[in-house]
Amino acid sequence: MYVHNWGLPGINIPAPTTHPTYQPGPTPLSWTRLKFSPIGLYDLRRRLGVLNTEAGIFQRYQKRFLTSDIAWFAAGSSTDGNHIPTSAGFFPEFDALRATLPPGPGGNKARKVLSEQVQTVLFDLATCWDRTFGGTTMIMHVDGTTVPNTPVQPEYLRAATYLPPLFIANNPASHGPIARIVQMFLESVGVPTVQQWWNNVLQRGWPMNQNGPGASANPPSPLLIPLPYVQGSAHYKFSGRAFGALDPPLASAPAAPSTVPLFVIPDDDDDTSLNLMDALERTAYAEAEAHQRLDRIHELEAQVDVLVTQVATLEETAADLEAQLAAMHTPRVLLTSPSHTRAGASIRSQPSTSTRTVLPSTSTRPFTSRRPPPYSLGPTSTRRAQHGPDTRDTLDTVITAHGLNAFRLGIQLVIRVVHPARWHEELLALGIAPEAASALVDQVAQDYK
Repeated sequence: MYVHNWGLPGINIPAPTTHPTYQPGPTPLSWTRLKFSPIGLYDLRRRLGVLNTEAGIFQRYQKRFLTSDIAWFAAGSSTDGNHIPTSAGFFPEFDALRATLPPGPGGNKARKVLSEQVQTVLFDLATCWDRTFGGTTMIMHVDGTTVPNTPVQPEYLRAATYLPPLFIANNPASHGPIARIVQMFLESVGVPTVQQWWNNVLQRGWPMNQNGPGASANPPSPLLIPLPYVQGSAHYKFSGRAFGALDPPLASAPAAPSTVPLFVIPDDDDDTSLNLMDALERTAYAEAEAHQRLDRIHELEAQVDVLVTQVATLEETAADLEAQLAAMHTPRVLLTSPSHTRAGASIRSQPSTSTRTVLPSTSTRPFTSRRPPPYSLGPTSTRRAQHGPDTRDTLDTVITAHGLNAFRLGIQLVIRVVHPARWHEELLALGIAPEAASALVDQVAQDYK
């Protein structure tokens, strides 16, 4: 038989007893083939590993890690919607387990051990649930199988039961009702479960040995609540009684005190009847959420104040820039007005001695004023008359061809107001790339020759 090397000393996880076709090998089953069974648990742990990088941790908590492996297979099964089997009443999980176990006593023993492990995990979760949240849980389970040739009657059945020992100790008046609940469970649920199990077996045609005397009936007991199945645990094994056999013990059981107050317990699903603790928790949560929203409102108000100040500053800066731009171009417009055409021409022939202020460009997008410019772009412009034919179509075509639509207004101002000798300089001042400015000047200048 293959022996897996876990890579750490002190790891004791023996290979399970399996059907010959499911013997463990060097390679564990793939994730998609893992099913809940001894070999499935074994190969799941082989894939998850034993924390080789943290020596001693797995050995110390091995029982808890192996318990988590069972929970890995069970996760989500109660809400998966697959609660009605289609194959003779047995679920696919039943067949998967049966296929991996060897026939005969070895398989029966492995099945019993696995069932007890699941029961322990379930009861541990119930204990954690009760201790953590202050409630009380009761779990009952009955096996579907019985010894062959055993009558299907409640006195031949047993119920594995979880009950909180503290509740049992503090509430002796509840012993009778609990015993009645378990007895009713065995009569109304246990008997049909066993009968259905045998019906499923007969439908599948499995050979079942009905020879032998069968199991003996449970001996009568005066105890309404049996002692824990394991001392110090919350595991109880209730033995079923014949129909009506529970009445005498119940007659001698202590009755519930008449002074027990009657409480109307609200339905958890009814939003209008929340208990006090839930109401307080929700109120505290709502108050905390309101404080968070109020703080956020204050933060947004502060941001608005900052933005208002920034907008005012930008408006002042824009006004200053507009004034500077107007001051830069006003003399040139006056020189090119219709009444000063001749004087303007003579003045332009002289070198310019005026000092021109060029504002640094902080953006590739041209500045656009919100006020009308102090110059005219109308068809009576002397500049256009001097430079020859109307170049509007040519200029628009060139601007579009070079992807300079964002600079369209600035380019039009330069071409119509500035002397061609200074076009290149003015276009660069707008923030246009030198190559694009040169190409634009060359193409537009063709119409001015």
